[in-house]
Amino acid sequence: MRSLYKGLFVSRALAQSCLDLDKKKVLSIYSRSSTILPCLIGQDCRVYNGVRFFFVNVTAMHIGYKFGEFAPTKKAVKSKVKVKKVGKLKAKTAKKNVKGK
Repeated sequence: MRSLYKGLFVSRALAQSCLDLDKKKVLSIYSRSSTILPCLIGQDCRVYNGVRFFFVNVTAMHIGYKFGEFAPTKKAVKSKVKVKKVGKLKAKTAKKNVKGK
């Protein structure tokens, strides 16, 4: 958490784009640590996470949060399904049963 006496962090590029704001234009944001400001409400933004861009439509509920909170940097873990190993003895008997028919 940032100290209150330091104020909010906003990158220079984002601050400049807030001044030249065009609601139809989609903002590309590379600074995940920048705070979402009230002037960005209703703006479409693309937040870069290091690999790809994540689409964020800024609403009043997003003000005060960081852009990085809406662009995850890590993949979700998917657990693998374990396959039971068939013993050599069982595999041989299974082959014999198939040949016998």
